[in-house]
Amino acid sequence: MRVLTLLFVFIVSTFLNASKLEKNLSASQNSLSLEEAIAKARKHYPLAKNEQILDEALSLKLEKLYMSYIPHLKLSGTMSYQNEVPSLPISLPNYKGVPKDQYQANIELSQVLLDGGNIWANKAIDKASNAVQKASVQNELYKVQEAVINAYFNALLAQKQILQNEIHLKELEKNLQDKKSKLANGVALQSDIDKIQIEILNTLKAKEQIATLEKSALTSLALLIGEQGFSLTEPNLAQNLALLEQKLVKQNSFENRPEMKYFTLKQEEASAKQKLEYAKSLPYLEAYIRGGYGNPSLNFLKDEFNTYYVAGLRLNWEFSNLYSSKQQNELVRKEKLLISSQKDEFNLKLKIDYEQGLQNALSLKEQIAQNQKIITLQKQILKTSKSQNNNGTLSTNDLISDINKLNSLNLEKNYQEIELLMQIHKLKQILNSW
Repeated sequence: MRVLTLLFVFIVSTFLNASKLEKNLSASQNSLSLEEAIAKARKHYPLAKNEQILDEALSLKLEKLYMSYIPHLKLSGTMSYQNEVPSLPISLPNYKGVPKDQYQANIELSQVLLDGGNIWANKAIDKASNAVQKASVQNELYKVQEAVINAYFNALLAQKQILQNEIHLKELEKNLQDKKSKLANGVALQSDIDKIQIEILNTLKAKEQIATLEKSALTSLALLIGEQGFSLTEPNLAQNLALLEQKLVKQNSFENRPEMKYFTLKQEEASAKQKLEYAKSLPYLEAYIRGGYGNPSLNFLKDEFNTYYVAGLRLNWEFSNLYSSKQQNELVRKEKLLISSQKDEFNLKLKIDYEQGLQNALSLKEQIAQNQKIITLQKQILKTSKSQNNNGTLSTNDLISDINKLNSLNLEKNYQEIELLMQIHKLKQILNSW
């Protein structure tokens, strides 16, 4: 009885552990779509943190600029000795004259009243520069998406080819067993078995090569998204073909690309620099009060320490910027022209890539349709070949050749389907029509 109880406990615990392991395995193999992989990669990529850093840096810059509006306090002091000082042309009783050793201690409080828009212009430049830097980060993150697309579809292709390889292997093994059975009955040759076994070994070797490619692609994808233990979801071919015909063929605008926003922001940054140059040519006015203690004080004829204060307005107006404003405006115009030409160049490259990708996709679509017809015919040929081989009217070499032809056609079909899906998603990448 005790033995039966222990056996029951062992069976139950084994079942529970097996169930737990199965749940863990299924949980670790979460299905991952391409869109999810792209989102994860953008979030995981190191540059993604830069946007927050840039925003924090902008806040500090603006805070520093706003400090220009608060009263400024300045403390200064001097100690000097002069070999000659002002003197009166006449002698006066009890007048010692201006001392040659002089001491001054000052404290000044000033408040900006008019800065010609310098603070506002610097604020605009800081914001424009921040926006350009953030747009640059978005450009780099967008490039990551293409790396994800390549890794994702390379892994998918390898997985499909491995499945086809296994189908081919089963077909060969089925024929091998048939030949072994016929050899035992004296109606087949050992050389027929050897030929099939060679094909099986070649198929196993090809499987190892494809498995290596799959591992490499999955490793790259795992590093890009910062996760492991996932399974890939193959995009629906029919839905993507419909998307290709209904939308991607008709859409040829690249305004959704993040680089377009980058070029616009670069133009705005150039305009902000122009406004700063204009602000430098306007007057600067501040109010101030300065108090001090020294010898001499304001009455420099008295040789004694005393306190004093001065209050007033201080005006500065730099006219030299007006002389160079024409040249500065022309420099900004040239900078904008350069940015515009860069945008045009980028547009041209995108248009070329788009047209090439579109033609490749449409061509692959036609190739897949034709290839499917060939596969159907090859299946019929193989069926006849098997029958002829069984009857002894077709050699094993010809049978293996027909089996390999069907396998090659299926491998080609897998490649074309994955390549078509990749081309469609690269068109979406070019247009940013996610």
